[in-house]
Amino acid sequence: MNVMKLLPCAHCGSPAEEVSDVRYGWYVVACTNEDCGITMSEVGIESQAEANAIWNRRAEIAPEAAVVFNKTLTGCEIKLTGGGGGGGGNT
Repeated sequence: MNVMKLLPCAHCGSPAEEVSDVRYGWYVVACTNEDCGITMSEVGIESQAEANAIWNRRAEIAPEAAVVFNKTLTGCEIKLTGGGGGGGGNT
């Protein structure tokens, strides 16, 4: 049994789950949101713990990028809209 908590999907924020089959030697982590479809699988992963660690790995935002991002958002209104059917939903 694995004790490493999986982080939410880095793309959509939905929970993640282990969908591996050790009988065939493949270890996979996937987003539970069917509309997202993000999975993490790589050749050479030798355990579920390794797959989970790769899923949980996140890139750090460089300080310069964070400053640009914050300046871009200053004075802007961001509206997130829900709904289905493709198209992103951000305005």
